[in-house]
Amino acid sequence: MSRAFTSKSDISELMKECRIISDANRIQRHLQTALLEEEVVEVQMQDRSRTFFTRFVDNLPPLEEFTEEDGSVVLQEPEYQESSYLLERKLVLIAPMEPINGNALIRRSQQVFFRFPIGTNSLECESRFLGIQSVRGNPFISLAFPSSCKELSQRRYYRSKLLTKDSSRVIVHLPDKEIAACTLLDIGINGLAFENPWPLARLPLGTPVSLLLEVPNFPDYRLDGVVLSHINCRKKKDCHAVSCRCGVQFSVADLNVAQQLEKAVAAIQRNHLRILRERADEAGIELMLPL
Repeated sequence: MSRAFTSKSDISELMKECRIISDANRIQRHLQTALLEEEVVEVQMQDRSRTFFTRFVDNLPPLEEFTEEDGSVVLQEPEYQESSYLLERKLVLIAPMEPINGNALIRRSQQVFFRFPIGTNSLECESRFLGIQSVRGNPFISLAFPSSCKELSQRRYYRSKLLTKDSSRVIVHLPDKEIAACTLLDIGINGLAFENPWPLARLPLGTPVSLLLEVPNFPDYRLDGVVLSHINCRKKKDCHAVSCRCGVQFSVADLNVAQQLEKAVAAIQRNHLRILRERADEAGIELMLPL
């Protein structure tokens, strides 16, 4: 997701490689899928070149109070289908952005653009700031539901996410021989992203790293790669915490390793899609998944 957002200077060029989507049902399904997939979302305000990063969040109803037989009061989850607030097509909620100055800038912006990956392309949506909305005591940013979007041809590789806690992880070796076991966030045949435990100064862009990929039911893979990106974003399950995503591009010279890696990635993707479909079936959501 490195492409700049729409500007007057490149509209004609952009139109050659994008498709306009105005079907509200299709837009809604893309947003619901991205919410369930916990995608990282890029945000940019009108007349500003800086890109900010966030995630979609659900508009959960308040917890309900329930009185036990002994008179004690407990809180319980009310009936609510995941991401169903998007069915109303009125607003889209995002977590506070990183860097944090974006949360002040967006209040003064008449136009807001946000973009997220859909398979090997990206969907760019035009919106506007509605206000700050509290969900269970947490402040989130409310944006207008987009009336149209642009599907951009990004020519990017699809990366499968890891939606649940499992034993997949990546052991990262820095050039100075320091080692850390890191949380694996997503993976594809050309690269992966992990949660970076180091200060950015220790892992600048272009840094060569050695990786040991540990995936259940597959042999461990030793790979080389190069750091291509850093993104600070709110954590998936804790909007108050910020983590740094580090993107690495693989340098795989051994054909056998490449073939085994493809099998491991395919297995992770199958598990990811299975979990996603189960959650979607429970919530009655028709997903927009890559073929």
